[in-house]
Amino acid sequence: MDPELTSGSKKYKQSGGKFMEFLNKILKSKKIRFFTAIAAVTAIAVAAYFYFPNFFPTQPQQVTTTFQFSRPDNRPDEIKGEIVTLKRLHPEYFMVYHKMISPTVRKPLYWPAHGSFSWTKKQLTKELKKEAAGLTFLYTIFDNNDDKLIGALGIREKNPKDPGQFYCWLNENYWGGGRIREAIKLVTREYFKIKKVPSFTAHVEMWNLRSYYALKKAEFKLVDFYYENGEKTRYILEFYNPGKSYEK
Repeated sequence: MDPELTSGSKKYKQSGGKFMEFLNKILKSKKIRFFTAIAAVTAIAVAAYFYFPNFFPTQPQQVTTTFQFSRPDNRPDEIKGEIVTLKRLHPEYFMVYHKMISPTVRKPLYWPAHGSFSWTKKQLTKELKKEAAGLTFLYTIFDNNDDKLIGALGIREKNPKDPGQFYCWLNENYWGGGRIREAIKLVTREYFKIKKVPSFTAHVEMWNLRSYYALKKAEFKLVDFYYENGEKTRYILEFYNPGKSYEK
């Protein structure tokens, strides 16, 4: 056998062995494994982005609805106050409405604690239909500091099956600061311009003292209690039209 070939093969084996040792050290390195894992996750994410683009929207997706709503009156689309601004409900607000109406504020409204967006969308579409029929006087609440939707309030027409007319909610991160009080002041002022009625009512569960005292501060008056099976279950409050012809 040619000695040069033999020495060459030995050198090849030696260099090959050193390369394998180096490769094994790399594979055993924690840093290398960490960066390899990151690279793999990144590759999967990139692939998912191109194959499943709906999971990675680059901009807010517009909420569409087949319901063609209309405005039953000429009340303003916006009512601006010092702390909050009231804006009439619109389908483009559905998604942020869903995100801001947290489990904490859903409970008094009897909404499911973790309802899906499709459920919220269905409920809000119903509210727009009621508004179109003149059955509710609804506004969303925007904070003037950050221009975010933080709540909603409305006044329903009288209904024997659902006697409380007024309803409202405010995301718990925005409690305090007089927001709900000003929102009530703004909506009632506009409501009595259009509705020539002496008052409207609000029902508040006995356990919901925060809402009870908030409405009392906003000039609601306690007039009675609602009874179920002989027990008090709700406060009945009333807000009176401040107009002279309706003073009480």
